[in-house]
Amino acid sequence: MRTFAHIGEYHELFMDRAWDALLPRLAALRPTEPRHVVEFGAGSGLGTVRMAALWPGARFTAVEPDPTMRAMLMSRLSATPGLLARVDVLPYAVAPSTIPAIAPRLPVADLVLAAHMLQVLGDDERAALHALTHRCLADDGLFLITAAQPHSDEPDDGPHHVGASHHPHPPRTVQLASQHVEERWDPDGSLAYVHRDAEGRVLRSVSVAHDHDAPRPGPDELLAEAIDAGFDDPGQRDPAMLVLRRGGRRGSSSQPPSPGALTDAHNALLAKLDPRLGPTMPPSLDGDPVTFHLRLPDGEALALWRRIETPADEPYALFVPRVQDVLAIRASSAIPASAMSDLLDRWEIARAAAPGTGTRLVRLAAADSSPVRALLDHGFAPSTSTALRLTADDTAPAAPPGVTVREPSPADRERLLDLLVEMHASDTAWGGSTSHDDPRSLLAHYVDEVLAREPGWSWVAQSEGEVTGLVSLAPPADSAWAAPATSLRPVCYLGLAAVATTARGRGVGRLLAGHALARAASSGAAGVLLDHAALSPLSATFWHRMGFRPLWTTWVARG
Repeated sequence: MRTFAHIGEYHELFMDRAWDALLPRLAALRPTEPRHVVEFGAGSGLGTVRMAALWPGARFTAVEPDPTMRAMLMSRLSATPGLLARVDVLPYAVAPSTIPAIAPRLPVADLVLAAHMLQVLGDDERAALHALTHRCLADDGLFLITAAQPHSDEPDDGPHHVGASHHPHPPRTVQLASQHVEERWDPDGSLAYVHRDAEGRVLRSVSVAHDHDAPRPGPDELLAEAIDAGFDDPGQRDPAMLVLRRGGRRGSSSQPPSPGALTDAHNALLAKLDPRLGPTMPPSLDGDPVTFHLRLPDGEALALWRRIETPADEPYALFVPRVQDVLAIRASSAIPASAMSDLLDRWEIARAAAPGTGTRLVRLAAADSSPVRALLDHGFAPSTSTALRLTADDTAPAAPPGVTVREPSPADRERLLDLLVEMHASDTAWGGSTSHDDPRSLLAHYVDEVLAREPGWSWVAQSEGEVTGLVSLAPPADSAWAAPATSLRPVCYLGLAAVATTARGRGVGRLLAGHALARAASSGAAGVLLDHAALSPLSATFWHRMGFRPLWTTWVARG
């Protein structure tokens, strides 16, 4: 990448005419004011200040690695009233190694501009810029690349680039009182500046040598690179710049498919992956969720992000984060790890631009391993598993000596609360539940539900006069809310199961679960669903031994 340390004082003298020509084009391409503009290679801020005046309500992120140019940029920002509050400056060079530092700091942008700089980047640097742009560009945003030499007298006179086989531009001069600075392109492609006094004596002469071993790409090459990187050419021609949108293939539509149509394809994919998975519904568009459109190697995907807040006094708050950032995904084909990584990066950029934070949640089919590597790399871990067991000719097992199984009674209320508080603490430790200042008060809601349920659907185990375990099963009519998790109908949902720490390893849990499975079979249910802490060595191993297998996994990343 070219450094401007020794030519910065002269370089910007000749940029006015380039921006004079470029600004009307930007205004025509963006007739409505963008919310956020990302400017790669912001230089001295000459364009930043002009775009800020053109769009007085827009915010800007200016990426500029060169300290000389950045000093001039900061000076321009501070000299323009109100502009410091509208422009974030990222002092990074664009390169593969800097993507982790730059990507989280980029907003969702309506316009990404790479003006007068892409041709001075190396191949890897251009690839990094494309990756960063693809992650932050809004689905309806524009990615603009100037392909002309900015120091030409006519910025739209064609793709003049260093090393091209054309006649060099004639010298240009800027007058500085009695002095003048001349800019010229030498025949070998080098850019030179000569600073002379009133008598024509040379005060200073500097040049930027052309690297003949690093030919610069022309507009056609830049366009091909951008399309390979996942952008579409929408056909908005401009002789001085490339106009691009997010996409995937040459000529493909930039419009995402409808959620309904994509959900049908998604459900067909799920049925092939695991016939026991239930079909999903089209994601709700209520509340104007943020939508991400993905081009996949064999299809497309939509992801919708919405933030959900659960009041702290809601009983369900024990089992979900207070503030959830939920990503609902519908895909027509498997999402490879690379595409999932791109989606998660774009989601994180969008979250960074929104006020507040929530715990990130993604619910995916447990049998789908394709996106797992990306989830792990982005700090996600399995939180809960929704598991299924098919009913069989189950009969209630006999109790071991000294243990009795009976219906719960109101006299058991406080003891049942003790068991559930213990269960909640264990699940919280393994990431399956949410901590709470007073879990007992909220768990009382579930205990009272158990005590009010009709006989034959809840059981407690008792040994030596003390209740040591509880299991509660919801009949099919009360399990309708959970039934969409599976293609089976009808189903029962096993909502509560707890065994005292002092009674574990004695068969109490197996005894109670056996009663619940027998009851489900006798009710005509085709299967039993439950949710358990995915990482708990107590819950996960127990329910697997009981014949439950995961259908869905909820992945969580906190912070």
